[in-house]
Amino acid sequence: MRRGNELTQAIDEIVGERIHILREAKGLTLKQLSQEIGVTFQQLFKYEKCINKISCGRLYLIAKALKRPVSYFFGDR
Repeated sequence: MRRGNELTQAIDEIVGERIHILREAKGLTLKQLSQEIGVTFQQLFKYEKCINKISCGRLYLIAKALKRPVSYFFGDR
């Protein structure tokens, strides 16, 4: 089993990847989604690539914009 930081890093990577996949599946650009959630497209890129961590509140806004429950980003596809 992974420990502390390794586990949270893996979860952060999964969340970022799911945001990226869902955004593209919905045909949204980085700019379009970033404007909807109130960040720059550079910041959204960093969320997707797991360079920056996503706050709970920001993840809620992303989930709402992509019309998915927050649990989608953590659970099975």
